[in-house]
Amino acid sequence: MKIGVFGSHELPGLSHVASDSYEIGNMIASDGHILITGASKGVSEFAAKGALYKSGLVVGISPEYEIEPKSNSIDHKNQVLLIRTGLPYKMRNVITVINCDVCIFISGAEGTLSEFSIALEYKKPCIVLKKSGGFCDVVESIIKALNKYNHRVHYADTVEKAYSLAVSINKK
Repeated sequence: MKIGVFGSHELPGLSHVASDSYEIGNMIASDGHILITGASKGVSEFAAKGALYKSGLVVGISPEYEIEPKSNSIDHKNQVLLIRTGLPYKMRNVITVINCDVCIFISGAEGTLSEFSIALEYKKPCIVLKKSGGFCDVVESIIKALNKYNHRVHYADTVEKAYSLAVSINKK
């Protein structure tokens, strides 16, 4: 299974987000699943490190196109397979999300909101880690107000629950 992990690029004061991201990457790799990320720092970086610690397969889909990255925002060292798209972030997000079987969201801001919206558009199951900060702390009320996507959006209080949901949803 291909599990996408999406979330905050910057983690100031959110050390729990770094450890949660690392742990989810570790779980994904431990069971032989593929981790898909946006090849960025923050949540993507820590999830990749966790997966690589277990010798997992990490696919990073980057907006860059050059062989030598010029952006300080991308950490290519943590990608086993790096796909450069040469596309702006929001367009890259479409490629990243459509290649996932399930999407897990940890914290996040407008970029994560973009990925979440794309996941809904493409009918991808979404798992939101509650109390992880940012976008993830408000999305449940938005989804309830829309009363449209409740069946595709699931909420977890812990990383273990988020991973368990991802695996069980994909089996259905």
